[in-house]
Amino acid sequence: MLKRIIFMAAMGIALAALSFTALSLSRRWAWERDRAVEICVDGEELRSLLQNDREAMSRALTRLADLGVSSVAVYWPIAGAPLDGALGEWMPLLDGRLSLTLRPQPEPFSIASFEGDGPRLQRVKNLLVAGPFVPMHPHPSPFLRWAGSFPWKLPWTEFSRQAGLGFFVSQFPKRAVRAHSLDEEEMARAVPAQVIPRFIRAVRERGIRFLYVRFFPTLSPEQNLAYVESLTDALKGNGFALREAEARYDQWPRPRWDLPSRVRAAMALAAACLLPVLAMRWVTSWRARPSVSFFAMTVFSTAAALLVAALLSSPDFALGFSRFRGVKLALALPLGLLFLSLYPPSQIRDYWRRPLTVGTAVLFVLGGALATLYLLRSGHGSVVDAGAVEQEFRGFLEVVFGVRPRFKEFFIGHPLLWLGFYMYHHYGARPLLLAGFIGQLSIVNTFCHPHVPLAVSLVRTGHGVWLGSLIGIGLILLLRVWEKLRLGRTA
Repeated sequence: MLKRIIFMAAMGIALAALSFTALSLSRRWAWERDRAVEICVDGEELRSLLQNDREAMSRALTRLADLGVSSVAVYWPIAGAPLDGALGEWMPLLDGRLSLTLRPQPEPFSIASFEGDGPRLQRVKNLLVAGPFVPMHPHPSPFLRWAGSFPWKLPWTEFSRQAGLGFFVSQFPKRAVRAHSLDEEEMARAVPAQVIPRFIRAVRERGIRFLYVRFFPTLSPEQNLAYVESLTDALKGNGFALREAEARYDQWPRPRWDLPSRVRAAMALAAACLLPVLAMRWVTSWRARPSVSFFAMTVFSTAAALLVAALLSSPDFALGFSRFRGVKLALALPLGLLFLSLYPPSQIRDYWRRPLTVGTAVLFVLGGALATLYLLRSGHGSVVDAGAVEQEFRGFLEVVFGVRPRFKEFFIGHPLLWLGFYMYHHYGARPLLLAGFIGQLSIVNTFCHPHVPLAVSLVRTGHGVWLGSLIGIGLILLLRVWEKLRLGRTA
């Protein structure tokens, strides 16, 4: 009777989780279907490029509008100069299809400079603060009150180090738009062939909908316009529409009741850490063939990943106001839990009491180094970033597959898990199960980034599975050939 009650309760929880996942992900999928991308060019760089030739600037702006550019960034020094003057200088040059992105400088800041002409302010659609910090940071209340009096969108540049930006944008979540740009130093080192794929990747894989485009100081005006044209063609070729982006916080379909972001994050962390371990222990208990074990484990890991994605599906997470900070923990903790479940405490204790040999010491050092590298390489901006050769290979994979599969999955985790299930099925060996488990954790980790569209995560996971399976099957065939050769020598 007790087993039946436990079974029924487990089924009820599973059905509830399935319903919640399907409903949450369907809402998120609908929200992510927006394909509008806004391109904003730097007005001051355009002025410098054309040597302040107003006729040439007007022609260039018309051509940029023809290409699909939506706005021009205008800097506002606010050193006693009224806003009206900063805008009035650009108004005669603007094509009717172009709006303005206002870029106030952080200092010196004058409240008296807030005054501006109403009709001219109507051409302003975006507010994008310039400089290393938000005006009046760390006490920006007057600036916040002024910014709150206008309906302008607030592009939120990812990876920005601007002090106070996160707090500023978080005060107006309904006006936030995820943005991407390169700073002046990056542009000085880059070429269009590097920048365009970076912009496309940001839009397609990280939900960016506002691109702040700078010009190359070493290229001619015509070459820079050709660069913008190549960028717009690439965006259109990927199915994106070039027009003013919308602030879409309120467009997320809201349920009648919702969980607080911290509760969602805690539940997602628990699911990411525990469910793959439980699935692995269940699958290994079958002692089934490698193909059955691998694909069953992959199905369970993907189901856990989708539940995590559902828990993190809210506009706060998608736009970056709330962050899931358990990514590295969800990669490390399950490995430790699986190790403890695969190896009983008595076996670990007996092994620990053995005399230390050189081989064992080397194995521990190598294992520790690989584990450290495994954690450091997770996430953006890690201290152990990809080298030039790896970057080239990543670019190749992106060109071939559209969405690049993860190395931890197709090149390491999945092949080792195929081999691990083979060794476990035939010999009861478990070390490769632990190493191959990295690929399953990477599947879950892929869906722990709520700003990444679901379609991208699903495609990335699919490519990792089939590529990793091909390599894993190849490793098993090589092992079987070696086993036959060894048996032939001993016969």
